[in-house]
Amino acid sequence: MNELQIIATYSDFLSEVGIPHLVGGSLASSAWGEQRATNDADLLLQFESVSMERFLKGFPRGFFAEAAEVREAVASDEAFASFQTLYEQTAFKIDNFIA
Repeated sequence: MNELQIIATYSDFLSEVGIPHLVGGSLASSAWGEQRATNDADLLLQFESVSMERFLKGFPRGFFAEAAEVREAVASDEAFASFQTLYEQTAFKIDNFIA
């Protein structure tokens, strides 16, 4: 899978489990403006406790996130709390920022 396919698969998963999200960072700026090389993606996610559990139990094949990091980020009151998701086959990293 290329980077756009990885993000599309991850976005489809987020939609399926009911997590509103949007893509930002280099991928978004490349789509709407100047092309930029990137080795990761930045997403903004809006979690609720029920969707977090669905997220943790339904991860798509080939994707990984540390459950403790997800829970910590979602529970945090810090601005820009985040956790990482990794597409294991290519080590493509997704930075998930909590809205």
